[in-house]
Amino acid sequence: TLDRLGIPYQVEDTLVRGLDYYTHTVFEIVSINEKMGSQSTVLAGGRYDGLISYFGGPKEMSGIGWALGMERLIIALEAEGINLNEEDALDCFVMVLDQEAREYAFEVLTEIRAYGYRADMDYQSRSFKAQFKAADRKKAKTAILIGSSEMESGSVTVKLLDRKEQTTLPADELVSYLDVHLEEEEEHHHHHEEE
Repeated sequence: TLDRLGIPYQVEDTLVRGLDYYTHTVFEIVSINEKMGSQSTVLAGGRYDGLISYFGGPKEMSGIGWALGMERLIIALEAEGINLNEEDALDCFVMVLDQEAREYAFEVLTEIRAYGYRADMDYQSRSFKAQFKAADRKKAKTAILIGSSEMESGSVTVKLLDRKEQTTLPADELVSYLDVHLEEEEEHHHHHEEE
């Protein structure tokens, strides 16, 4: 299968993994980047045909598994010059104006995330001013303000932070509003377009 997929590999008869439940092939994925030094194995694992039945599962069921080291992955990223810094701006920062509206705010947050928007909220009951600073720090394009009046009427107040425009609309119209107003900034891959 590796040959058919054009994935280069090297058969290594002396390769040993430290766990004795491996029964057949063991493998390591090794970086050839010199900067990795002795830490060149990024991911490793193997096949274990007896492990599932050992734990009371069906006899004829084989298994395969692997593990990777988070530190190794970081070393590999650095060696390859790949930067995963979360520099991307947020689409929306949900601001909670009244604590009783917190759960409703979280519902709104979950909904917009489900549509592929990058969104976050304040979880520490901070002041409005502190939340605005957080939105600014995360380079949010919009702030979604949610207080008890929004909760009672099932609405949301959206502030377009770069244009200082503010609109209150029913919560179920929020996603299409964001689609229109954030589309100019970048193309989003939303799930609802395929539905």
